[in-house]
Amino acid sequence: MHLLLTIVVSIMSFGAVPNDESVNNAAAINAAIDHCADKGGGTVNVPSGIFTTGSIYLRSGVTLNIGKDAVLKGSPRLADYAPLRTATDLSRYESGQGTVNYNSATDHQWSLALIHAVGLRKAAITGNGCID
Repeated sequence: MHLLLTIVVSIMSFGAVPNDESVNNAAAINAAIDHCADKGGGTVNVPSGIFTTGSIYLRSGVTLNIGKDAVLKGSPRLADYAPLRTATDLSRYESGQGTVNYNSATDHQWSLALIHAVGLRKAAITGNGCID
């Protein structure tokens, strides 16, 4: 019989600061996600409060649980978001004729995202909170 042990961590343990829009909590949230993934999987809890954040990278084996009265609020600053990182080179699909003709996966203007989840297994977003 194999026991699968998963860990549960709070983003607060990694330095997340609630209710302060001037703070980008992406580094703290990603550190918690990385910690769980590096330990073989687990749950990252977002407790009650409003947590402003830029790009978050979900990883395989990790559940991001947004608790009751918790809000993951997208940062109002575009600089806090990272463009999609594709697994394959999509440049051959670009026309080079301006932003509207580029492949959206390689155009940084159009591929900024709050949550990145590419090619994952056994990953989830759960809870009764809100993503704003």
